[in-house]
Amino acid sequence: MLFPILLLLAGALATPTPVEKRATTMCGGWGTVPTAGFTVYHNNWGAGAATSGSQCTTFNSVSAAKSFSWSTSWSWAGGNVNVKSYSNVALENVNKKLSAITSIPSTWTWSFQSTQDGFEV
Repeated sequence: MLFPILLLLAGALATPTPVEKRATTMCGGWGTVPTAGFTVYHNNWGAGAATSGSQCTTFNSVSAAKSFSWSTSWSWAGGNVNVKSYSNVALENVNKKLSAITSIPSTWTWSFQSTQDGFEV
């Protein structure tokens, strides 16, 4: 169950000087923000497994070095063993065979806060 949490929360990368800043917030079922050859995705594809709740994703900025800053907040009840939602950034138009990709250099900086149980990483 840790993997979906990491996927949800891995969104905050250090962002030096923003090239594009548009603080776009997406709530509801789906949303995308295409920018700098990447797309920021907001996905609530598993929301039906919950008895109640929601997720919102906010794209903050992208730098010239392709560092992205976004945040995701959610509150779900029910469906404890099911992933309800996640946010992510994806490189579009890779135009390479998977076998040709030998590495994907990346750095993640993230944090997690919960208002329910005081848990913070």
